[in-house]
Amino acid sequence: MDSTGNDGTFPDFYAFSKNVFDASWFRADTQILASLADHWIGLAAIGIYPEDNHAYNAFTGVLREVRGRGLAQALKLQTILLAKREGVRYVRTNNDSQNVPMLAINRKLGYQPEPGFL
Repeated sequence: MDSTGNDGTFPDFYAFSKNVFDASWFRADTQILASLADHWIGLAAIGIYPEDNHAYNAFTGVLREVRGRGLAQALKLQTILLAKREGVRYVRTNNDSQNVPMLAINRKLGYQPEPGFL
């Protein structure tokens, strides 16, 4: 299990659909899946908030066995490109302060750290 409490697997379709597809921010055209043959190996999701013209990168994840190949960065970059296409003013994200690889990706892509909260 990693530091986020995630065991490194994707939830079943029912749990995923309940938590994502039914969310107020969900838009099918701003969800990105990466697959290898018939297996999902990565995903990224971004919500667009037109009321204040921003986007939120809700999550980016890659299965443990395919990490370290640049897939998370590519997925996250695609969410930024989607947000840019939507003309948003800025994109926000949150992540585990101990997830060093994702923090490095975020810094590389221009995300600026801000104080967290408990």
